[in-house]
Amino acid sequence: MESQELRIFREVARAGSISKAAVHLGYVQSNVTARIRKLEEELNAVLLIRHSKGVTLTAEGERLLTASEDIIDRIDRAAAKIRDRKTFRIGASHTLSVSRLPLWLTAFQEQLPEMNLSVVTDSQDHLARYLAEGKADCAFLEAQYVTEEMETLASFQETLCIIAPYGCAEREMIQMPAIVNKIAACPYRARLLAWFQSHGVPAPRIIEMDTVEAILRSVELGMGISLLPASVLSERQNIVVTGELKMDPVRIFLSVCKGSSVRAAEILREIIINGAES
Repeated sequence: MESQELRIFREVARAGSISKAAVHLGYVQSNVTARIRKLEEELNAVLLIRHSKGVTLTAEGERLLTASEDIIDRIDRAAAKIRDRKTFRIGASHTLSVSRLPLWLTAFQEQLPEMNLSVVTDSQDHLARYLAEGKADCAFLEAQYVTEEMETLASFQETLCIIAPYGCAEREMIQMPAIVNKIAACPYRARLLAWFQSHGVPAPRIIEMDTVEAILRSVELGMGISLLPASVLSERQNIVVTGELKMDPVRIFLSVCKGSSVRAAEILREIIINGAES
């Protein structure tokens, strides 16, 4: 039995679905199914009950899940202690990774040129999990994802704007498709759809994109409207931001696990405090 099989099993249990777990893990569904079957064969036990809505753990599956959580936690903690600490692991959103973060990391490298950097971009719930599981040294999180086991080192505001193709009138915006990140949990997606609903359009046409650049380019070409932080909109000639449509700002927190002592995180904190908006 390999630790990765336990991680796959845990993700299936959390997602309640083999297909959803495969998406979260970046695996093909058949691979996840095969690894679960291998576990069941090794343990000579049925761990999951498959049904039309997904999967449900059996009693044996529940026991294995409890044991898996403990085993994986021990492995991750041991790995963290022996891992080369010259790598600083940062969790950030896609939008932050193409706007503010590169500038901060440039300043960071000037102070710690010997430090390797690893940036993982994902949804807020996944970033919070990576931090809690020791897979990231710090993460940039919205307030609702900061748990009691975390502490915040610094914060800054992101001004959110609804953006439209150049020349588009406000009255035309509600008739256009919503261009959103394909991750259903994306907070900007949720806010844009809420804006449509507040304007009497509960189910706008949806265009899903994987990256910030793809969203921006699609808006420039007139495919629809979107909602993004103002920090990603520099030098965009064919996008208009209507002042009346600016949303309430969102505060983002540089977060670490309580009790952790990562010098690199403290240096990043100072860079943010010296350069971020209050």
